[in-house]
Amino acid sequence: MKTEDIKNMARALQQVQEKKLTGNQHKLDMDKDGDIDAKDFAHMRKKKKTDKEEVTMNAKVDADKGAATEEQKEDTNWPVYKKIMEKRDMHTKGATEPEKIDSKDSPGGKKMRQDIAVDASGKLSNYDDLGHDDADKAGRVTKTAPGRNGDNKAGDKTVVNPPEDITKKAGMKA
Repeated sequence: MKTEDIKNMARALQQVQEKKLTGNQHKLDMDKDGDIDAKDFAHMRKKKKTDKEEVTMNAKVDADKGAATEEQKEDTNWPVYKKIMEKRDMHTKGATEPEKIDSKDSPGGKKMRQDIAVDASGKLSNYDDLGHDDADKAGRVTKTAPGRNGDNKAGDKTVVNPPEDITKKAGMKA
């Protein structure tokens, strides 16, 4: 390496070690020690809490006297939020009403949506009854498939591997 490169590296290291604050970083350095660390952030959090408490205390005192003034109401709102809400109101002013959710559904889709509509009590209206009716209709319309040779239509009543009775192991009475 050249000596000039070594000198440049030494200058760069020295600048990094000095950690000079740039721009508006000096505003974040609460303890004025030349660096931004956890102590500075803790101080800012504490200051923010006390500022909020003062605003709420002022609002409570004014509420006891009467209604809070407009200036105090504005102090509790963030200015950015206020701007966003103003833009939102300007953006939607004069806009048409939004479409209904089923405006482009087919008649069958609308009927299906109506069949499973929620009634005032919060339950699905007629959903259970409609399900039973549909199953009943399907049972009457279709015919059962023929059984295989040796099938028992009544079903198998004997259990091949019966489970053990765990009540006897634990000493419990049945």
